[in-house]
Amino acid sequence: MDDDATIYSRVPWGVPALAGVGALGLSVGRFEGNAKLLLILLGVVGILTAIWFVRRNERATGSVVEVAAVSVVVVFSISAVPSISSAYSGSWSGWVRLFVALVVLIGVLLPPLRIPRLQMAVGVVLIGLVGFLLATAISANPDSRIDVQYAHTEAASLLFEGRNPYRDMVVEDTSPPEVNQGTIAGYSYPPVTLLTYSLAAAVGDARAVGVVAIVALLLTVLVVAVRSFPGGSVFPGVIATVPFLAGIVIGGWTEPLQAALLVASAALYRRWVLSSIVLGLAVASKQYMVLALAPILVSADTHRYRRVVIAVGVAAATYIPFLLWDPGAMWYSLVGYQLQRLPRVDAASLWSIGWKVPAVVALLVAIGTCLLAWRRLSTPSAVLLAQAGIFSVYFVLAPNSFGNFWFLVTVITVAAVALVKTGPHTAADGMMPPIMSPDTVSDG
Repeated sequence: MDDDATIYSRVPWGVPALAGVGALGLSVGRFEGNAKLLLILLGVVGILTAIWFVRRNERATGSVVEVAAVSVVVVFSISAVPSISSAYSGSWSGWVRLFVALVVLIGVLLPPLRIPRLQMAVGVVLIGLVGFLLATAISANPDSRIDVQYAHTEAASLLFEGRNPYRDMVVEDTSPPEVNQGTIAGYSYPPVTLLTYSLAAAVGDARAVGVVAIVALLLTVLVVAVRSFPGGSVFPGVIATVPFLAGIVIGGWTEPLQAALLVASAALYRRWVLSSIVLGLAVASKQYMVLALAPILVSADTHRYRRVVIAVGVAAATYIPFLLWDPGAMWYSLVGYQLQRLPRVDAASLWSIGWKVPAVVALLVAIGTCLLAWRRLSTPSAVLLAQAGIFSVYFVLAPNSFGNFWFLVTVITVAAVALVKTGPHTAADGMMPPIMSPDTVSDG
């Protein structure tokens, strides 16, 4: 009988991971109520199953993973043909996404285009098209009627006037009537998000951060995937066809920024100092991003403690000026407001069916799961997948989880699969080796 290592090496973890991506992607784009929750639960099961495989063997079979990835693209494309609200631009949005998917499928399935340079060219064309469509979408929707967009714009205006957005910002609350508080007082996002969206607002539209983040994310995934898989352009294609992608950018939700920073940190993993700095910026971009530190803290990386110290130091450095400005206002905006928010019945979590798990308990369960079950992971892709896993556990239990949260999980799961070192490629080809030995990690 085969031993466990042989058995698990034959079961590519990318398949359940991408199956989870398919379920999560559909949940944020097309379904509501119990159907949405069921898809989310299936997605979480897929990702947790993938982590379970990774715990035993971090190898994967590239050809099978490609088939799974192509299947996800097909499912997303079919879901996109009927017009989906707030996606890309107008009633033809589904056909645009279908075209994007077809570009990817051609690049993956036609043998002449499985040459890495041609795959790269196909991917760049795809990413350029997606960037153009997203920029067009925000231009065509100057007012999304989402309070997140109002908050970014007003915070930028206050900051450039020399006023404190965490103290002085007041915008309309566009939440559903049953939880609407009339107004939102204080900017509720951490400093990295405040500064990046304010810079974008200064030159045009704060939501341009989402466009730039998506393009940067897709380029990162393309580069690492083409080196790993003969049809690597399928991976940015999966992200490009996730339902609700354009809606997230149009509304100003910040998850594209968080996803881009996390994936960049993973792609730079061998350069552990730079990777840790980028991770610190991610941690300082949204409150729940502190969970991303846990899988690194318990990984097999010899630099894991230094990584966490650097990341925490970078994040803390971004908070200091605003804490000195008005610590009470910052605490209320980033913590107090979140704690007093009323749970929403339309939350994409177990709260929507009456399973009311307190946010603190959800946080502790997520961290505990990681500390107990996902220790000693030894590759960047496995750590990134574990970050998707810890977010999944928290989001499915938390009172105010929504489609933009699950978009983040979907995207970083795709990136985790793309980062897997497969086939004949080696570290000499530019891929990242396992990080268990100090000899395999550069001091970069």
